[in-house]
Amino acid sequence: MLLCLSLQVLIALEKIWHIEHFLCAYCKRQLGTDIFYENDGFPYCELDYQELFLPKCADCHTAILDVSVYLLLVCCSLSIECKHFWYRFVA
Repeated sequence: MLLCLSLQVLIALEKIWHIEHFLCAYCKRQLGTDIFYENDGFPYCELDYQELFLPKCADCHTAILDVSVYLLLVCCSLSIECKHFWYRFVA
């Protein structure tokens, strides 16, 4: 049986954690009471969340931090008669 004598706990992701056990799922850095992000039920530090889950700029490859949703309208050909449009949502 593992016994932890921590007196500090936090509630996050619908679970109770000892504050020293609340870690980034990727880099294992202690999150404590810092800002964290969730993906698929796991906590991530801000840097890892940006690198792993946010869309990247096609030019500079850095994370797109804007939370707006953009609608990209792409025609399947350059023909003026083209009626086939593909919609792609980027969050």
